[in-house]
Amino acid sequence: MVVKRGFTKKLVTLGVLSSLVIGSFAGLNQESAKANTAETPEIKNVIFLIGDGMGPSTVTAHRYMMDNPDTKQVELTEFDKYLVGMQTTYPDDPSQNITDSASAATAMASGIKTYNNAIGMDADKNPYETVLEQAKEDGKATGLVATSEVTHATPASYGAHDESRKNMDAIANDYFDELVNGNHKIDVILGGGSKNFVPEDGRKIDDRNLAEEFQKKGYSYVTNKDELMSDENEQVLGLFATGGLPKMIDRDESIPSLEEMTSSAIERLSKDEQGFFLMIEGSQIDWAEHDNDVVGTMSEMNDFEQAFKAAIEFAKNDEHTLVVTTADHATGGLSLGANTKAQPNGDYNFHVNPIQAFSKTPDYIAAEIYAAGAGADVVGIMQKHIDSSFYNQITSEEIQAVKDAAALNDGVAIDNAIEAIVNDHSVTGWTTGGHTGEDVPVYAFGPQKDRFAGLIDNTDQAKIIFQLLEENKMPETPETPETPEVPENPETPEVPENPETPENPETPEVPENPETPETPETPETPETPETPETPETPENPETPGDETEQPKPQEVKVTIKDGKATIDTEDLKAVKEGSTVIVDFKGEHYVELSLSKEQIKWLKEKNIDLHLKNKDVKVNVPFENLPDGDVKIKVERMKNIDDALSAVYDFTIMAGDKAVHQFKEKMTLEFNVTGEVEKEEDVKLFYYNEEDKKWELVGGAYKNGVVTADTDHFSSFAVFELEMDNAKDVDKLKKLPATEGGYGLPQTATNVFNLLGLGMAVLLAAGAIFFYQRRKAKLNA
Repeated sequence: MVVKRGFTKKLVTLGVLSSLVIGSFAGLNQESAKANTAETPEIKNVIFLIGDGMGPSTVTAHRYMMDNPDTKQVELTEFDKYLVGMQTTYPDDPSQNITDSASAATAMASGIKTYNNAIGMDADKNPYETVLEQAKEDGKATGLVATSEVTHATPASYGAHDESRKNMDAIANDYFDELVNGNHKIDVILGGGSKNFVPEDGRKIDDRNLAEEFQKKGYSYVTNKDELMSDENEQVLGLFATGGLPKMIDRDESIPSLEEMTSSAIERLSKDEQGFFLMIEGSQIDWAEHDNDVVGTMSEMNDFEQAFKAAIEFAKNDEHTLVVTTADHATGGLSLGANTKAQPNGDYNFHVNPIQAFSKTPDYIAAEIYAAGAGADVVGIMQKHIDSSFYNQITSEEIQAVKDAAALNDGVAIDNAIEAIVNDHSVTGWTTGGHTGEDVPVYAFGPQKDRFAGLIDNTDQAKIIFQLLEENKMPETPETPETPEVPENPETPEVPENPETPENPETPEVPENPETPETPETPETPETPETPETPETPENPETPGDETEQPKPQEVKVTIKDGKATIDTEDLKAVKEGSTVIVDFKGEHYVELSLSKEQIKWLKEKNIDLHLKNKDVKVNVPFENLPDGDVKIKVERMKNIDDALSAVYDFTIMAGDKAVHQFKEKMTLEFNVTGEVEKEEDVKLFYYNEEDKKWELVGGAYKNGVVTADTDHFSSFAVFELEMDNAKDVDKLKKLPATEGGYGLPQTATNVFNLLGLGMAVLLAAGAIFFYQRRKAKLNA
């Protein structure tokens, strides 16, 4: 979980859809992926490359540029060898149905659709966890590399959360201030944009010098290629321009190429034993296309391809690295072949020689002419940067157009005149200076590459990567939370005889009850007294010889689409009588589980409890608490509260259209604690008292990062520490919505002071104002 120092902004985590369904094409592709899982190497590293604006026509133009003219066939590029499919790119924007880079990158980083300009937030401005943040939470090293400012829309969507991409200084703050497990979430940051980090270079939001702050935390700060190449620190902030980097053919030797930044990042990140996640953006393919500059576009495609090649080479040698490459959208409406002066009805050609003749971009040439003033030597400057093989084909009228623009001292007009020359002679067409909505290619190499095959949506990129991160988690021995429970069961001598077994992850049903790790210790003798098959009853570990114990909990597959979850009835009927059904929503945090009348009847007749969980919470629902008829159980993560040590969740059971709040039997809630704990004994679960508009005590106990408590009602819950001054946020927070009938109040809330026996004032007030949007099943501030 991301914690932002001194700020109130926290995250909603999305993660994977489910172990059964991923993306719009999952039914077609995931079965083959599952079939190959056993023989596929572990994925330790993920390298995700984004060619900003790299639409199909851009890739085709690059292929023409790289073609060997001495052969009749057009040779494949490095990209072409790894093509696996295409992806859709549309946003969730009320006024635009063609995406911008922020919306698209947020989709690929967090798995959600959002409005144009949003950075790591959904359409309701709820911040969402990114795959980079999840990788860091899993203990991996992380990196961002770009040729734009490192705070630009695409990299920002992986490492920050802001309602507008324009807030680049604030995005730089996020890179430093937002922590994952107490650590800075991005280990390697390479690109441009010192103006957003250093006041002397143009930072405006405040006088913080983030470059110095990173250095104080152990990062190296480098500003040129030599410093980057000579530095050996595993954490580095490299800013090589105040804004975006010059385009590849315009750079001098002091600025690293995208390939050099990529190789440097991989070299540092690959030292991490847990692996790494690295996002690399070829940012200025898009910038050149916005300018309708085919020379710049092809320059940046070449730069991007070299970075892609470096990533592939590393992955081939490593064998545990997945490389995925795609685009956020297409830009410019680039066409190969266009109407020209010579062929006003269309010239069926795309000539690369005029493009290849430029040693600098039109932008660079125009800037040099503009800097020379009205008396600039237009011809001399152009001849210096354009090979004579093409320059001699430029007409006098075209040269005069450049001279006329220079005489007006109009830099934009100079640039446009030069671009018009190369566009006409190369037969390059453009339809817009903005983005276009066509699908974009997807390339993949490495283990599980087939998961990305076919037509997918841009949100599927994150959903698949979230799942792969979950499936390929590496053991974190020093931080394993399951082992401390072993001393509580000294009567099980098998533990010391098998010291290697606690790391065994092959028992998914046990973690819900970490107090009973006996099963892994003696797998060869399940019938012996030392290994009771009763993980549901940890309260009685001293009676392992009871032969009438209940069956183990059984996990069933859950299908989730657009927040709606269902369970197959036949899977449910396979669960043993008296057992517990585990329904794992994994990374989903806004879920409505529908249970049919038949399923409810089966659960109640067979005395089967429900155990619902995701990455944040677990809740055990006894079958006695399930109403008759069709039932819906809503698990909804809400806006986080300042000083809350956990995510804030609302649980609701719906019988038809009516919400049920009070229940016959106690339900056990487990909340993962992600904030910093000062006194473990003061960490408790609270519920939101709708009537009094404040948080009140439920109780429970904190242990190994989890608060466990029992309740006989459903409401909104969060973890707080009693010593914290939650009252300070009352003015910022407003009323939380009540569903029909209001929330039932538990007995434990009637007198907090008596229950605690502390004899001191406990500051518990914290409220929240949210509007309930039923269509999205979310709460919106």
